[in-house]
Amino acid sequence: VAPNTIESLKQAAPLPWRGQRDRVYMAQEAVDDELLAKWASEHSTVNPEQFQEQQATRQKHNVSYSYTGKVQSHGVLLVLDEKRDYEIVGCSKNTREFLDMEEDAVMGGNFLSIFEGTSLSKVENLLRDNAESSCFIIVTVKGRSLSLNLSRMGDRLFCEMTPCSLKDEGQFMSHSKTRSSTSRLQLCGSCDTLLQIMVQEIGSIFHFDHVVILRFDPADNHGEIVAEKANSHVPRSILGLHFPATDIPVRTQESYYLGGTRYVCDVEHPGVDVLMKEGEPDPDLSRVNLRGIHPCHREYVQNFGVRATIASHITLDARLWGLVVCHHYQGPVKIDPHQVMACDFVVKAFSIRLAAVLQDLEFARNDYSVILQREIYEQISKTNDVRLGLTTGPSDMRRIVPECDGAAVIWNTQPGIATVGDTPSKAAIGMLREWACADDNSKFVSSSSDNPAFASDALINRTLAIHSMPDAMKNDEGEDEPWKGGVLFLRVKGGMLLWFKKTFRHTVAWALNRLKHLDDPHPGFQKVLVQYEGKCKAWTNAEVSSAKGLGQLLDVMSHTFDTDGFSSDLLLHLTHERINNINQASALAAELVNLIEGANAPIFGVNMSGVITQWNKMTVSLTGVMKEEALGQTVAKVLEQSPDAAETLYNLIQVAQQNKVVKPVQLAIASRGGLHDHSDLIKAQDTVFLFLGPTVTRDLGGRPRDIVFVGQDVTEVRATLARCMAIEAVYQRVISECASPIFGVSVDCRVTDWNAATAKMTKVPPERAMGMSLFGPSGVFGGLLLFEDGTSLPKLEMAVHNSFAQPTTKTAGAGDDHEAGGSQVELSFINAEGAHIHVLLMVKCARATGSTTKNLSASKGENNTHIVFFAHDVSETRALEVANTAQVAAQAASHAKSEQIGFLCHELRNPLNGVIGNVSLLNECDLDPDSKDLAETALQCCTQLMRIMNDVLDMSKVEAGKLEIEKLPFDLSNVVNTVCSQIRVTAEEKGVAVEVEYIGFKDHYWVHGDPVRIQQVLSNFAWNSIKFTDEGSIKFTMELKDSVVNGKNRPDHCVLKLSVTDTGPGIPEETLKKLFQPFVQAEVSTFRQYGGTGLGLSICKQLAELMGGNVGASSTLDVGSVFHLELDEERIHEPPSSPEQHPPQTDPYQQA
Repeated sequence: VAPNTIESLKQAAPLPWRGQRDRVYMAQEAVDDELLAKWASEHSTVNPEQFQEQQATRQKHNVSYSYTGKVQSHGVLLVLDEKRDYEIVGCSKNTREFLDMEEDAVMGGNFLSIFEGTSLSKVENLLRDNAESSCFIIVTVKGRSLSLNLSRMGDRLFCEMTPCSLKDEGQFMSHSKTRSSTSRLQLCGSCDTLLQIMVQEIGSIFHFDHVVILRFDPADNHGEIVAEKANSHVPRSILGLHFPATDIPVRTQESYYLGGTRYVCDVEHPGVDVLMKEGEPDPDLSRVNLRGIHPCHREYVQNFGVRATIASHITLDARLWGLVVCHHYQGPVKIDPHQVMACDFVVKAFSIRLAAVLQDLEFARNDYSVILQREIYEQISKTNDVRLGLTTGPSDMRRIVPECDGAAVIWNTQPGIATVGDTPSKAAIGMLREWACADDNSKFVSSSSDNPAFASDALINRTLAIHSMPDAMKNDEGEDEPWKGGVLFLRVKGGMLLWFKKTFRHTVAWALNRLKHLDDPHPGFQKVLVQYEGKCKAWTNAEVSSAKGLGQLLDVMSHTFDTDGFSSDLLLHLTHERINNINQASALAAELVNLIEGANAPIFGVNMSGVITQWNKMTVSLTGVMKEEALGQTVAKVLEQSPDAAETLYNLIQVAQQNKVVKPVQLAIASRGGLHDHSDLIKAQDTVFLFLGPTVTRDLGGRPRDIVFVGQDVTEVRATLARCMAIEAVYQRVISECASPIFGVSVDCRVTDWNAATAKMTKVPPERAMGMSLFGPSGVFGGLLLFEDGTSLPKLEMAVHNSFAQPTTKTAGAGDDHEAGGSQVELSFINAEGAHIHVLLMVKCARATGSTTKNLSASKGENNTHIVFFAHDVSETRALEVANTAQVAAQAASHAKSEQIGFLCHELRNPLNGVIGNVSLLNECDLDPDSKDLAETALQCCTQLMRIMNDVLDMSKVEAGKLEIEKLPFDLSNVVNTVCSQIRVTAEEKGVAVEVEYIGFKDHYWVHGDPVRIQQVLSNFAWNSIKFTDEGSIKFTMELKDSVVNGKNRPDHCVLKLSVTDTGPGIPEETLKKLFQPFVQAEVSTFRQYGGTGLGLSICKQLAELMGGNVGASSTLDVGSVFHLELDEERIHEPPSSPEQHPPQTDPYQQA
């Protein structure tokens, strides 16, 4: 690598791999270049000259080795020069496909001229923001909805545009998905569970076959699969496999870290070239997500059988922690940009949550270490001996590094060496100290690139972690091996501490044979077990950090050994450590608060004193209370217009303080008036009902700190239920006439309501159910209706009990009180006729005054509390789900059959064309009459067979959705005249006249449409007419009418009605109704006499629908038939002069 390249890397922004030494970085880069060059020289599919040229370009401009000069085919790339007022200096060679503009028209133009209207305003705002990171917006270009992603590299801007089908509503869908995913992640407190939830959520976004999480080892950058989600298309599991660092080189990791989600829709597509304006250097596409896939990478994933792939980076503490990788094996996949945006958000939420979980573990370890340090301090104080205090008692120094096998203390002011656990001899320990401190402690600042046995910290100069003492001392001649395992040295002001680990044998599952395939793309996910021995378990950062903490404690002791001074300094030291931990936790909590600030749900928090600590934007919108007013104020003051809601919150705080479970609650809050999106929906003093799910957060001591409420606005639902429950007459009518089963019980569980739908479902008439107990052997459930299991009856009883016990609130504007919530119960029972019924019950409690309900135990003017059950019979729904599954399978089978038939017809058509050509040539030879007659008969049979195959092929194309309709200018009369000329010879032979009539215009009339398909439909009508008409005439009628939509005339459009009328035998009425269905003919004898498949009219109908029109037929027996095609087409006021605009003058069957 050139020296200037290394200098530029050193001056670049700090990256997660910047902590490595320059020699390691250069070695890695050299390996990348060497392996890539070797791979290119050994593969015949790579052009060596082109490869060398690309390598020279990469080194000249210091761009990523993944640069190929191409982009993927699912989007378009524009390269902009910011200094030249956003001039387009480069573009991919597919601008016509996405922008409807040729490359020559795009190159050199102004970027903003592509957009107009709101899209132009969005782009201008985006450019004005001057964002350094990637930005994502939705724009419209010539009617196409595109996602626009803008990224910056120096003075150049890279604009990536990909099709977007969801537009603005897609943002809501992606936000809804990310909200549920984020909620699952935030509720998880375990790393393993968090990883598994992550692959499940990403899998639900993209529906790829394989989703894995690859974690990079910070020691050597090799990867390990730590989580996996796979379906049946995945050949084998790769969970736990390790991948060498050369699979994802340093430069590629840098591209992942700096870029967004990397999406390759089709691995096998060669890519689209990027054209640059003359004189412009090649662009650096390393941060462009649309960049093409390198041939080496293509071969790598093809070896795995992958057709499409997605990768998104996971960052932790400003470093690349790992990747979320999705693989699809069944074929190319097109992803909507909103799915990519949802993935980015979920990955970010996962990164934050992972950092929080790991930080919690770190805080717990730090607190545990502080506790151990306090205990060790007490032991040293009691013994007045540092060595004894560290090696004796219940809290010896081994607990500081729990994975160690033994430890030793060397203290300068106290002679001898104190040991605990499994350690070398004291003489060997002395040799280890002399070796480590030799050459003025130079080993404590050795670089890890000089000797891989070292893992030193060159910044603090106090620790030295060695994984294998024999490897570390092999260069020291004459030295014996005092210890086979690893040693952690800690230098303190009063001496040295040592921890020991024995060697162990462990096995690593590599994804390939590292010795055989290190310099080639993977041959596949081959699991190879490699056994390692001779080293100890690695010294972790947590172990080194705990050792350093103990060293700081001993440093304090070394110069204040008097009891009072030592205690004071030690307590100050421990307090400082705890404050640092609390500050870090606070910073992490603030980051999480920012994440939920923009959530589409009301979220607020209160502490144990009733003071509001969180108040997000949606809560502001619903309550009308600004965030600045709410934060720091008590609940009573903020909700002074809603005292009941404030009292409920205070009750929940008391429940949390008693360490009891805080259950969800519904609050009625008087709003000051809606803000933001709710300004027109909520007026001042309107009551907003929120269903809140509480989460109690606790401090490290387990004491409740605050309650965070995540809510949902149920005002509309609440208002609907209130209106139904407030008006008793309406309530009774709803119950009796509702199509859904509804029944009710009184406070003593006697049935008070039993509507007709309930009677129909249970087969129990109302007169029998009314007044009966709801439960028990002599009641409805348990007597007349039997449960299928033993859990349904207790569940129903518990739901009724909970509904009676729940508090009620007064409904505004009505004289009734209604229950604030309800419960749902899913039951299976056997009705009175023995049928199995599966229902979903919504249980609601209603409490009214002055009721006139037909309650057997209530009199007029008496308080009437009752339970209402809203039932939904899901038995039929489940049966329909099974039937729907069968229907989908049948449709798939039909589609596969159509594709197979179409394929066979397509394959048969080529040899048949050869037969037709040869028979035609034979017919032109000098043949005797009999031979000529046979040749003509064979030609007619082949032509008829060709028509049949074309019909079947068109039908299969229509069913597969592959038949495209064109919009071309054409003369309508030319189309009709062409069809007339096709049948005229046959008509003259039969003595049938051919007539043409124009209604609404004279002769020539130009419109926009598909002349070939219109001619195909008319030709089918005409050939059917000439086939069945033996005398009389065939008449073509072209009628022009005005186009009227919603009562308004459209001057630029017209309605064309093209009819073919014959004087044939006519069609029976019962046949006429199904005439346009496939394989339908008037009579069985029709096929014998005239032939045909019965597909022609069915194809005509589907072609008409594809063109936005319709076909129809009418007929009178012994009089004739009329077939018509009606289309709404665009007028052309000035006919084009170019002859190329005229439709083809041949039969579309012959043309095919």
